[in-house]
Amino acid sequence: YDLFEQSPWQGEGAFFFDAIMMALLAFKEADIENTPDLLRPLRNKNMSGVTGFLWNNAKHSKANMFLRQFRDGAYVTVAIANREGVEFSKPVIFPDGGSNPRIYDPDDFVDSAPTDLTTDPLVTSEGPPVLRVGVCGYYPKLAKQPGMMNYPAVVAMAKETMGTKSAVLAELTQLPFRISWHMGIVDSAQSELQAAMELANHDPPLDFLIGCTSDRVSIHAAATVAARGVIQISPFIFTSASEQDHFPFFFRTTPTSRDYAESVVAIMKSCALTFGTEMTRVGIIKDGDTRSHAFAGAVEAACQRDGCLARVFSLFDVLCMKRSFVPRDGYSCPTDRENFELRIFAVAVSSERLPAVVEAITQGDWKNKLLVAEGLTQTMAELTTETRFAMQGWVSLDHPQQGNSEAAMRFRHAWYSMNPSSLAHLGLQKHGINNSMGEGEIEVEAELYGASPFRLNTAQVFDAITAALLAAKTSMTRTSR
Repeated sequence: YDLFEQSPWQGEGAFFFDAIMMALLAFKEADIENTPDLLRPLRNKNMSGVTGFLWNNAKHSKANMFLRQFRDGAYVTVAIANREGVEFSKPVIFPDGGSNPRIYDPDDFVDSAPTDLTTDPLVTSEGPPVLRVGVCGYYPKLAKQPGMMNYPAVVAMAKETMGTKSAVLAELTQLPFRISWHMGIVDSAQSELQAAMELANHDPPLDFLIGCTSDRVSIHAAATVAARGVIQISPFIFTSASEQDHFPFFFRTTPTSRDYAESVVAIMKSCALTFGTEMTRVGIIKDGDTRSHAFAGAVEAACQRDGCLARVFSLFDVLCMKRSFVPRDGYSCPTDRENFELRIFAVAVSSERLPAVVEAITQGDWKNKLLVAEGLTQTMAELTTETRFAMQGWVSLDHPQQGNSEAAMRFRHAWYSMNPSSLAHLGLQKHGINNSMGEGEIEVEAELYGASPFRLNTAQVFDAITAALLAAKTSMTRTSR
């Protein structure tokens, strides 16, 4: 068929013509003004072209969209729509041909003025507003671990005290909303992701998500809830990847690997005065643990920002320093020991592998080294007396969990006054709690609220929940003014 006998307004042809026309007009205007700048005439040009699309640097463009409807097999234009509104040229009809929507109302419909509801997502048509708070994470199901239930225990305490006279903060004794708690705390790391995704995809969407426990699931959840506008506050996150720009709704109540790494660099600078030498290099001992990997990567990044060099040593490199260490077939220990002459080492290994590292270092010539670890306070109970003595001179970076404030004292008092029976009403997604708990687990649960709450990120969890409720209350107070 003859191409040019067809309508020129089919497909995108007219838009291509407008694009060429705009480019030529801009070039012509720039030539008249004797300037190489083509952007200015393009930005200032305001025309509708052959398509009717009002051009103005795309940011201020105006597209008149046709609203069309099928009627008796024909495709009929009924309105023109743009960002300023809709202009109807014909009434929209229903499948049976009628155009009056009132005739489809139920018989008991009462015609009344529409209720003016606020757009605040907390507001409901009846009763007090509802704040939807989800809590995700896991607790290790180990009877011998004293803090295995701290996470659900502090959530239970928040659930019982928030909005009452027992609230830790005076601002939260009275709340202008009702809290709807959605629990996604499970008793195994393998089930954490599934529990988090159920909360992230909750319908209607949550207002806040507290958690999760592991970095992997926390970041996965952050990517999901960000698309739904859900605010996430994490009391456990360690990786500094959470600080990137594509997590605008992500907040935390705990320091990340970047915070620890910058402290390592600060220690290195300070020790330069003590050692009497310029510290430009630092060693990093790491294994394959996720947290260790995050810490090691953050130290490397911090060194690069500060102009120093970081040399990474694997667990195998360190084990080669043991006189009794014999590599497996196919492996050989490094012969270049120059790098081991570094004076400061950041130790980024899991607590399970730490004794092996300590033993290897003890047998090597490390008497003049400064070894900096992170978070050893939480793992001290797992270390044997022999390992602790062998760690003579080690230092550890730990973030204190207990604040020196009235709120901290009220938090401690509320914690000690709690009863473990509160956990039975928490709605945990659990496999071994209550009826199927072993004797050891029952004993741990009974002693739960007798131990200090300022450990195992317990206070950070409470701070995360407190931050969410304070933000919601402040938001509602401003909306009602």
